[in-house]
Amino acid sequence: MKLINTKAKILSAINLSPTAREISVIPETPLDYIPGMFVNIFIEHEGKTLRRAYSISSDPQQKEVFTVSARLLLGGEMSPIFWSDDIVGKEIKVMGPMGFNTLEKITKKKVYLFAFGIGAGVIKSIAHGLLQRPELEELHIVTGNRDEEELLYRDVFKNLAKEDARVDVMNVLSKPKDPDYGPKGHVPDFVGDLDLSNASIYACGSTKACESLKEKIENGPHKNYDLILEAFG
Repeated sequence: MKLINTKAKILSAINLSPTAREISVIPETPLDYIPGMFVNIFIEHEGKTLRRAYSISSDPQQKEVFTVSARLLLGGEMSPIFWSDDIVGKEIKVMGPMGFNTLEKITKKKVYLFAFGIGAGVIKSIAHGLLQRPELEELHIVTGNRDEEELLYRDVFKNLAKEDARVDVMNVLSKPKDPDYGPKGHVPDFVGDLDLSNASIYACGSTKACESLKEKIENGPHKNYDLILEAFG
């Protein structure tokens, strides 16, 4: 995969939730990437060059434009810029793609993708890539979020399941606003209900969430599985 270092421009910034946005970027040099990879984004701000890595969240069939999903962090330097009024059209620099925990590491015909919070962007990209494989038999997408407002890419995953019989989706909320919502709790609470044997398992999200999931899986009855964690924070 060719590493590029190029000028780019912010094409759009779309709200995914009160604290998350999807940023579309058009680089001067098209970015060829494998789902699961990330890019470094450089932004000039108040006389400083800010740099941060963001995982690519777009469909890998897109070449001219790619997206990243960003969480608004209190006290952060970079993320508040994506919420500024003049963000669309802003000139930036992009270096990438990079990363090792990519689509190519997922090899089995049954796949479980676990997304915690903003990690849903990575899972979205990987899901699009997996569905191009005719040999794929099952794709299970499990997301974990706090409440309905923070349930990222809900409609995207719902449409994937509607359009492809190989896909099913479970959205777990820890503190749903609807008292009748289910499934309620944390993703590891539901691992015992899943058949993870003979599956490739990929999880993306906070280190705490990923490690909790890993412990639950390793202490369960599941056999002959591959586990990949893309953890951050």
